[in-house]
Amino acid sequence: MSQIERIIWINEKLQNHQPLTITAVMNHFKVSERQVKRDIKRMREDQNAPIIWNADKRCYEYQGSFDQMKFAGQEMILAYVMLEALARNQNYSAVVSQELLKSMTDNIPSNYRKICDRIIYQLPYSQEISPEKFYIICQSMNNRHRLHISYTNNSGKSSERDIEPERLINYEGAWYIIAFDYESGEFRNFNISHIGALVETDIEYDDHKKGYPKMIGKHSYANYEEHLTRYVEGSYGIFKGSATTLCQIQFTGMAANIVRGQKWHSKQVVKRDDENGLVIQFPFSNSTELMGKILGYGVNARPLEPPELVAEWKDKITQLSSLL
Repeated sequence: MSQIERIIWINEKLQNHQPLTITAVMNHFKVSERQVKRDIKRMREDQNAPIIWNADKRCYEYQGSFDQMKFAGQEMILAYVMLEALARNQNYSAVVSQELLKSMTDNIPSNYRKICDRIIYQLPYSQEISPEKFYIICQSMNNRHRLHISYTNNSGKSSERDIEPERLINYEGAWYIIAFDYESGEFRNFNISHIGALVETDIEYDDHKKGYPKMIGKHSYANYEEHLTRYVEGSYGIFKGSATTLCQIQFTGMAANIVRGQKWHSKQVVKRDDENGLVIQFPFSNSTELMGKILGYGVNARPLEPPELVAEWKDKITQLSSLL
């Protein structure tokens, strides 16, 4: 039995206010007194678990409430089924090994382990990434050497680019590189499936030579990491940008019921939720992906703000109707 399994078992006993002694743990797991004391010490130090010895009751207990590990066993199951789904997917089998899965299984409490095969986690659409491309990108980030890539954008335009990969992101099954792009002098995201040839150069990232700020043409990133964080986290979906606009989307009927339980953005707020439908608001910088989401709900979704998003939505509907 692993230490994690013992810690989860100890926590459940204490959470349920059941008497806990070192002897009880020793007998249940067939381990030494020294090992049990190590388990309790780890819980106190790593999880800040308020474990005390009650001299009157002659047992351990929690001093006050402690919810940090309340669902530790269930979280282990969720982590396992998600990893197992990756292992079953041919696009990830080279990354996830059966040995890793087995080590996770060993850490799941035995009373939970038997239900793992009853929980199914179905991966969404997944885009293949070749091990060779993955290796070259990782080497570029690790060595801080620029990548030279051949890239074809969504419009079919091809270009040769020098980039500095900063993040490798899998978003809704597709792989993207978030990189500093020397052609634009700004951060850009690149869909890996659109990359043809790519070569790790021997040119170090600009920060190795000059430090920050980066100066490319008219652009200056005095606080490079802050700009990068805002680019990655600041707007809706994978189509990022530092300048964001607030949008409001109205959902009615079944769409309102579905979206009510979803989180489209970390800064999402509900502006209205009544008999007329659900209206949510969040920042975005590029309408490409957002428009696809709105149109996917058909007549039960429409943008209310900003005006340019509404105009684009109407134009898309007109284009679609012309196909009938």
